[in-house]
Amino acid sequence: MPTQSVGTRVHPPQSLHNPHRLKRGAVPLFVDGRAATVEFEHVSKVYGAAEQGTPGAVNDLSLVVPAGRICVLVGPSGCGKTTTLRMIAGLEEISGGEILIGGDVVNDVPPKDRDIAMV
Repeated sequence: MPTQSVGTRVHPPQSLHNPHRLKRGAVPLFVDGRAATVEFEHVSKVYGAAEQGTPGAVNDLSLVVPAGRICVLVGPSGCGKTTTLRMIAGLEEISGGEILIGGDVVNDVPPKDRDIAMV
């Protein structure tokens, strides 16, 4: 499963012994009951009044998770894993770039209107 990452390192899972048992950070995403492709295009998240050159929680993340695939976010504390998941759900506003779910840009769609479910 090829992945593309710019600025934030993303690793695909090595193996899943039981595909029905998801580990923390796994992101299966469904829209209207069907698996949906999730795309990050140069997404970043900066908290507070950031000065130019100040690193953000997520910096220039570009990633495509094809429909039906599982993506596991792995990294040390504070690297942006939870922030990335919260941006998909719409619980965090992004600072730059675009997030697409099922081909639709969802940057300004409120969480209640995204019609998605994550486990």
